[in-house]
Amino acid sequence: MKIKLLHIFLTTVLLIGFPLMSDDTVNKSPSDNREYNIFTLKNGIDVVTVSDPNLVTSAATLSVGVGAFQDPDDAQGIAHFLEHMLFMGSKKYPKPNEYMQFIQENGGDTNAFTAAEQTTYLFSINSSKFEPALIG
Repeated sequence: MKIKLLHIFLTTVLLIGFPLMSDDTVNKSPSDNREYNIFTLKNGIDVVTVSDPNLVTSAATLSVGVGAFQDPDDAQGIAHFLEHMLFMGSKKYPKPNEYMQFIQENGGDTNAFTAAEQTTYLFSINSSKFEPALIG
């Protein structure tokens, strides 16, 4: 299944860092036909997009630099708790688990994990529904 390779690739990017050259271009193999784009959002979040038109499933991953090590002494486990709350509802999908249901009904899946110094969220979905899922 092609999407699993993309998930592994994106997760690996998050865990070991993205291979960038000094001018913020991607250092990739000549046989890599994917298109990469690197930019920074207005809120300061750095973004790397990977486009492969041969895939029928799209995916997104977000990693934030807050994990279990940042839990306050009086609220151990709060980062992990908040990880679970992310998929519970949003302005666009206000009912509990509505977002997850949308993802699953469109051939996708969600997951997240809290590590010592980061929390990572990811989802996959049929490419035709990627934009509504991303803006969710």
